[in-house]
Amino acid sequence: MQYMSKITLVGFLVFCLAFAMSLSYPTDKVEAHSDEIQVALAQNRTDVTVSGGGGIHVHAGGQLLYSSATNQPVLVRRAGTQLDVWVAGDRVATATTPVVLTPVTASPLTFAGRAYRGHMRVHPGSSSGVTLVNIVPLEEYLYGVIACEMPASWPEEALKAQAVAARTYAVSAMRAPRSAGVFDLCCTTMSQVYGGIDREHSRTTAAVDSTRSEILLHQGQIISAYYHSTSGGHTEHSEIVWTSYLGYARGVVDYDQDSPHYRWTVAWTPQDVGTLLGRAGFSVGTVTAIEPSGEQGVSGRWTHYQVKGTQGSARLTAARLRSILGLRSTLFQVHYGVASTAPLTSVFPNYRTAFVYGAQPGRFRAQSISSYYAVGADEEVSRINWPTVLSAHGTADAMEFAGGGWGHGVGMSQYGARGMANLGYTYRQILSHYYTNTVLGTH
Repeated sequence: MQYMSKITLVGFLVFCLAFAMSLSYPTDKVEAHSDEIQVALAQNRTDVTVSGGGGIHVHAGGQLLYSSATNQPVLVRRAGTQLDVWVAGDRVATATTPVVLTPVTASPLTFAGRAYRGHMRVHPGSSSGVTLVNIVPLEEYLYGVIACEMPASWPEEALKAQAVAARTYAVSAMRAPRSAGVFDLCCTTMSQVYGGIDREHSRTTAAVDSTRSEILLHQGQIISAYYHSTSGGHTEHSEIVWTSYLGYARGVVDYDQDSPHYRWTVAWTPQDVGTLLGRAGFSVGTVTAIEPSGEQGVSGRWTHYQVKGTQGSARLTAARLRSILGLRSTLFQVHYGVASTAPLTSVFPNYRTAFVYGAQPGRFRAQSISSYYAVGADEEVSRINWPTVLSAHGTADAMEFAGGGWGHGVGMSQYGARGMANLGYTYRQILSHYYTNTVLGTH
């Protein structure tokens, strides 16, 4: 593979990196901003129900509308242009402005079975829905992020690097225009995964506290501190992945060889690849070839791919093709006519039907993705811990995608940060490696 040759540079680059990291990491300070972040917990829901162990104050327009009793849930529902507040089956208040829910006591508010610090605000969403936003101090928000983004058992220096990256990403979002005008980030992988109090851990909380207020700056400006699971051996320049040049997002050698996502394979028949492309608006028929196109980056990733089929062709960005085919990253090569004796192949995540190929040519049973099960060549049902992608093999005419890494490949590699921490690097050295030309500052 073209990108495999990059690994041969590791020895030399390790020496260079060690020398560079022997230098100090200067610290700057930027203007202070509000310490509270607004995180969407639910968007465009018919209604939301929030509980509070010690009761809930309901405000709107600066006025107290209602106070619920202990452990009495409050339901807020959109009613035309207004919001109705319901408690125990009775409508207790109506508001024409967003509804603010605050705990009566120190007990946290709970939504969808999870407890959250701070307070909440319900906004009218699009159409007839509502959006629930958690408003929480930034550092306390990070308590609920770090253990979701990185295992708490990982080395302390890797956790600190994750804390600074997550804080930087959050502060950057806080200073940008709010999504839908009402929140800074959502609580999923679309932004950063945020699990509230229930996901907090003493080790990740300590990593947040020990790096309090630290953020990454490039030429005096806060950066968008992108990060991902695994690069597959080398991170990538931002413009290869997203077209935009970022001076702090330069591809560097990675230390992620111990990642379970370092190398992977997924295979589909040419017919099914064509079907999936057709569903996405690219009607090329049965796929005959997928060829790299555009520019190749330092990691081996390409910016585009040319897809040829029996009914036409299409040129797609690598990111778009990855999304359609459900691949872990854009670092891959395509092999044709693959067959093997592996019992299971792949579960495709983008559509509800999962085509599963087995050891013998042919397609076996299909099941709903939402059930998190797959069927193998022996017709036995196996539990899938999604989003695990199984090694893909199967039919004699299969198209196998052999790749490396998981995620966009820009910025810090989380498994790489773990690898560097295991080698004795500090969190400051880890950050200076993955976010080039940056300094640590405070917000």
